[in-house]
Amino acid sequence: MRRSSWLVFALLAALVPAAGAQKKVKEPKRPNVGGDKNDPETYYRWGIQQMDRYPDDAADAFYWSIRLDPGVADYYYARWAALHLMDTDRLVAYYEADTKTLNSPEVRQIDSLRLHAMQLNPYLYRKFERVMIDKMIERTVLQHNQGVDQAELADAIREFHRDAGPGLKAMDAYASGNFTFALQEWAADMPSWKNKAHPHSERAQIFYLLGGYDSAQAEFTAAMRELQANEKNTLVYIYESKELYEQSLGMIAERQGNMDAAREAYGRALQEDLSYAPAHMALSAIDLAKHDTAGALSEMETASQVAPNDGYIAFFYGRTLLFAAKDAQALEQMKRAAALEPYYAEPHVFLAAIYDNADYKDEAIAEYAKFLSLASQRDGRVAKVKARLDKMRADSAAAGAKP
Repeated sequence: MRRSSWLVFALLAALVPAAGAQKKVKEPKRPNVGGDKNDPETYYRWGIQQMDRYPDDAADAFYWSIRLDPGVADYYYARWAALHLMDTDRLVAYYEADTKTLNSPEVRQIDSLRLHAMQLNPYLYRKFERVMIDKMIERTVLQHNQGVDQAELADAIREFHRDAGPGLKAMDAYASGNFTFALQEWAADMPSWKNKAHPHSERAQIFYLLGGYDSAQAEFTAAMRELQANEKNTLVYIYESKELYEQSLGMIAERQGNMDAAREAYGRALQEDLSYAPAHMALSAIDLAKHDTAGALSEMETASQVAPNDGYIAFFYGRTLLFAAKDAQALEQMKRAAALEPYYAEPHVFLAAIYDNADYKDEAIAEYAKFLSLASQRDGRVAKVKARLDKMRADSAAAGAKP
């Protein structure tokens, strides 16, 4: 194939790490959210509005946000929160770190969504903590006094917040964006934890959001020590792992411009779990930035092998191949991405561009059309793709009309 030209270069964007594929779930019906039915943000915004009263509807909306764009951490996190809100008795047990609850297959599957979100972005701001905490408190109050009226319930919730221990106050402060107070309260709560990995990781994430990278690094290092010391006898949430902490440390090193330290951190993540795809993604991006395309492609090939059912990783791999001018191999990965994520528009516009530049006009027309059928109207490429598709169809019709 000839080297991709105008459209491919227009499509190439900054590479971002991806995470492993989620277990298949029954596909819910698309909720009637109004607006652009191909826009994941439309479903996301609508879902946020339903979170408090109709978490099941919110969970369905977030499912479709994920299907339309599987590379956004906030969508997985939002669905995690909505699914937990659907069962407030279980939510109480979850916040109480009840062993049976945390180890149940249903909860572990729900928590895999948060793990996936954090693999995509270990530092995402968890904006739904407050609604979850309030629902937990509301259910706790009702469990002890079912006859309470709404005014009494509101008073009880306020008193619960006021009289809460430092751990809950830290979560409240974080949810409200008061990061300085959250750091203070997590420090005060630290002695109550046998395995202190969680409060250390919470403080690390807050320091990172505040730009305190040295402090974030120190907290994640402490969290790592806690996991190593307690991993055999203390339960932790599945989204707290040494691999994720090392990934987080790698991102800190990248932010500080220390690529060698970043590479070491991602390497340590792979020492914990060689199949940890986000570390392979990150190493590939580092190699690509150094113009080491062979190294970048090697890491991506490994990531694709350890996560063969992840369409977003296939797409990521395809983009890397395209950047390395390996169009034929890129075509294969984009086809795989489109098959694994049939509602995701991105692979189709890349497929169209590759076909277009190789003069496979019928295939290019089909892929441009598929992209337009799946793309959000907010996508800045829609008008350009429409124009290109119209021209190709006109040229094809004119060629067919010649004697």
